Amino acid sequence: RHRPRLQASRPAGSPTLCGYVASRVEDCFSSAIAGRCGSCSMVAICFHLSFLSVLVVVILSCVGEHARAQEHVRAEVKDDEDGGDDTLLVGERDGGVGVPTVRSEAVVMNDGTVHVLVDHNFTQIRSISTEFPYLGSSPQPSDIASFRPLGGGRFDEYKSGDSPYLISRHLRDQSDDLARKRRTFVVDAMKHAWSGYKTFAFGHDELLPVSRKGANPWGGMAVTLVDSLDTLWLMGLTDEFYEGRDWVRDHLDHDNVETVSVFETTIRSLGGLLSAYDLSMDYSFLEKADDLGCRLLGAFDTPSGIPYGQIHLGSGVASNIAWIKTSALLAEYSTLQVEFRYLAKVTGDSRYAEKSEKIFDILEKLQPPSGLLSLQTLNLQKEARQRGSHVSFGAMGDSAYEYFLKCWLQGGRTQSKYRMMYDKAIQGMHDELLQRSSPSGLVYVAEKMKDTLLHKFDHLVCFLPGTLALGAATDPYGIESPRAKRDMQTARALAYTCHEAYARTPTGLSPEIVKFKEGSDMYVETRDSHYLLRPEAVESFFVLHQITGDPIYREWGWEVFLAIERFCKLPVAYGSYKNVLDPKAKPDDRLESFFLAETLKYLFLLFNPDTDLDIVNKHVFNTEAHPLRLLSEVEEVGKPPYSAQVNVAENDGSLDIIADLREELRVAEETIAAQAAQLEHWKAKMAAQAAQLEHWKAKALRQQEANNTL
Repeated sequence: RHRPRLQASRPAGSPTLCGYVASRVEDCFSSAIAGRCGSCSMVAICFHLSFLSVLVVVILSCVGEHARAQEHVRAEVKDDEDGGDDTLLVGERDGGVGVPTVRSEAVVMNDGTVHVLVDHNFTQIRSISTEFPYLGSSPQPSDIASFRPLGGGRFDEYKSGDSPYLISRHLRDQSDDLARKRRTFVVDAMKHAWSGYKTFAFGHDELLPVSRKGANPWGGMAVTLVDSLDTLWLMGLTDEFYEGRDWVRDHLDHDNVETVSVFETTIRSLGGLLSAYDLSMDYSFLEKADDLGCRLLGAFDTPSGIPYGQIHLGSGVASNIAWIKTSALLAEYSTLQVEFRYLAKVTGDSRYAEKSEKIFDILEKLQPPSGLLSLQTLNLQKEARQRGSHVSFGAMGDSAYEYFLKCWLQGGRTQSKYRMMYDKAIQGMHDELLQRSSPSGLVYVAEKMKDTLLHKFDHLVCFLPGTLALGAATDPYGIESPRAKRDMQTARALAYTCHEAYARTPTGLSPEIVKFKEGSDMYVETRDSHYLLRPEAVESFFVLHQITGDPIYREWGWEVFLAIERFCKLPVAYGSYKNVLDPKAKPDDRLESFFLAETLKYLFLLFNPDTDLDIVNKHVFNTEAHPLRLLSEVEEVGKPPYSAQVNVAENDGSLDIIADLREELRVAEETIAAQAAQLEHWKAKMAAQAAQLEHWKAKALRQQEANNTL
């Protein structure tokens, strides 16, 4: 009785039998009581009761067919505030990681659409399709050689952040079966990359895949090896994993490493060691991680508490990077907390958490009403201050906003100020930076300098769809809240734009930066046309698939993988691509460690329906894709027995003494080496003289024998 009747304008074929019966019974009884059905109300009531009994028989006879014609799903529905169409957002993933949703009735029609009864009064209807048209076929090795990008604009129904297809259990099962087959190809790609590194650069920071030799741009800490360890573990490549473990245990030595980036060393090396420990519980990784973390703490010893950008791991001398001597970069000093907080919990050394969390305490005070922080912060005076007005979710700003959310998740969602800092920034992004291109209507996030928008979109910004989806799935107000629905829709729309950045190029690879101009949509400048094998797009595809279950993200990820295989694969590993606008260009002699650590890992996880990683409830990924359990799941094991004992946090002069001793040791070693070389020289000279003497002895003996014969 309490549901308004469905109108006759409902789509043809809509199963309105129950609604029709309810309305007819109500009309009958109302008419009978009012005496409008005949001269006698009792006669009318009896007549209508008879009519009702006939309808009940009809209903019972149709139950079987009606049940087969409808499918109930759990779905969360967006009710647009502007009165526009309602949008089906997410479906629940059976046996996977899902999000809280509201139950709505979705009835499958004969024409292949689904009519979703949206609100609790069942007065609104939203039609979506049950036929997902994009599911690929079983992968074949020939797919790579024959790969040709199909261009952009093929998935326009996803452009505005809608979810136009019913994600049924049958579709999810089909997608999972296909993903397992694709997963094998990603593992083979990792084997190929690791084999090249092991053969030509084992123990070096990076492989030069064209030159076929190693290089050490990160201080000589075997960064690619350490960065790849958890990828090897997750893929089940245990032989390769333990080869790497043995090298770390026996040869990794931070004592001889010179000046390195605090940020890059933290996310790649420290994060890699901690994740390898978290997955394998091998104590050798934790010992090296504690040693490295202890050395990095020296960078936090600034007047303001905002750390320096670089540090000499051997001496502990720290400074800001050369081109901004008085400032620190937002993304660098705000992307250390996940790693140092984990290290604090597992070792029991509170300094790691205190030093890194102090940064967020400072930023909470500096954060403006918009939530958008400047890319540079003055850090050499007692109180840190923002410098400049440039704000960006791309280079130099991106991962700060990611870590606001992830630290809140890592701490069990108890430190509310981190979530508030994140939500404040995301609100500012929606208010000031979110744009839509013309004429295609692509959603993107611009940058801002003072009051001027810069319509550029870094590949790095493609981390944001995944972060927004994760934030929506864990929103304290629930997935049904207007804020969560808004963020989820923005996440999907941005993910579509990231896919378009790949799909619109002749190679199917994304440039480093795309720009937007009124009337000309997305375009690429030559200087920005390179592809560094970056992971951000496939990272967001993975997160969105984990949360929504929509197979479209696997299809987009597979296109990216095929493009990498087609244009970036070399006889030895892979190389970044010079110009994504030129299919005839060749890969560069460069292979960043994040290709193995992030890009291949996220692709593997995207195609791995059997993973135990739970990004909503149990794990948090650092910005280099190193998964760590939440702090509540981690047990303290104490300090390793051979960790560095110098308290570099206080820097009480011990570092200077150690530096002097190291210099004296270096001089002594050089002196000993010179003396050893001199000794070897005299040994060689004496050996030559002895040989000469033996020669003359033999000659004299022969002369004497000749004389005796005469």
